[in-house]
Amino acid sequence: MSDKMKISVIIPAFNNADTISRAVDSALSQTLEPLEIIVVDDCSTDKTIDVLKGFEGRIRLLQRDQNRGPGAARNDGIKAMAGEWAAFLDGDDEWARDKLEMQTLFLKHNPELVWCGTNYSIKKNGLQNTSISKTEGEVKGEYFSLMNKGLCSSSTITLMIKADVFAVSGLFEPQVYRNEDRDLYWRIAMDFPEYGFINKPLSVQYMGRGSEEAMAKRAAAKDGRYLFPLIDRSLENARRKGRLEKFRPFAGKIVRNAMLSMAFLELWKPFGKSGEKYSHLLPVHYKALLCLCRSVPFSSPAMRCAYRILKLAGLTGSDRFLDYWKYIKANGLPAEVQE
Repeated sequence: MSDKMKISVIIPAFNNADTISRAVDSALSQTLEPLEIIVVDDCSTDKTIDVLKGFEGRIRLLQRDQNRGPGAARNDGIKAMAGEWAAFLDGDDEWARDKLEMQTLFLKHNPELVWCGTNYSIKKNGLQNTSISKTEGEVKGEYFSLMNKGLCSSSTITLMIKADVFAVSGLFEPQVYRNEDRDLYWRIAMDFPEYGFINKPLSVQYMGRGSEEAMAKRAAAKDGRYLFPLIDRSLENARRKGRLEKFRPFAGKIVRNAMLSMAFLELWKPFGKSGEKYSHLLPVHYKALLCLCRSVPFSSPAMRCAYRILKLAGLTGSDRFLDYWKYIKANGLPAEVQE
């Protein structure tokens, strides 16, 4: 690894006129200067392009001719990058000033790694919570094992990935709706199991309720319609690549978390179907809990009370589930998939 790491920052943008300056400024103000900052506009209809023109000469601006989401925009950036490493940031988020410097030092001390991430904070309504608090300092190890134990996280805005990785594991798959990030992480972890993680929040992810349409899409995803096909494909991929032993416990954790969301949101039909389909991934005690839930579903007041206790204890990061619950109670799931 050379003394001067060549880092390409890639920022997808779509209708981020109010926030894109914050994101770009945080990349420009890094204590370790990147080789380039590539902003890919995904057919914005607001003033995003006008704002970006104010950074002329300091960024590379690419403009797509068709809106296909952040994954496709990131792919354009990857294909255009001149650096040896890609670092991703979103148009409504920001980095700490020493984010790239700390990751670069970590990678220089661990030259066998080809990807690493950091902790991050989630900010909503003026409140800020940290994603992971179980470990301190730096960890490295097999990705699925670390994730299964809750010792690390992976958010796209925290990652640095060596350019060579994309030639082996592929790019983002925009058609993997609402899970294109996970899909890429899991494919990379199948090919490059060793992952590095710095447990310091070096990025801030801003959360907002968003538009009614966006809330409908996010709430609808809670029945597993997008997640479970990804798990099925990944289980098959793990079998082909001899990674099933590591991936299977992690997949079980993802299923359990999804089913917990379904229980909180009172989506009992997909909850029951998921328990039946993925029973081979669930531990015995969890299967017993499923039987209890099927016979005596928890009441919604009890679930909300449990959620608020967890929130007071600092064990949950935001009110997203309450937002989803309120939306589903008021509107139901989208008619085309509601059973």
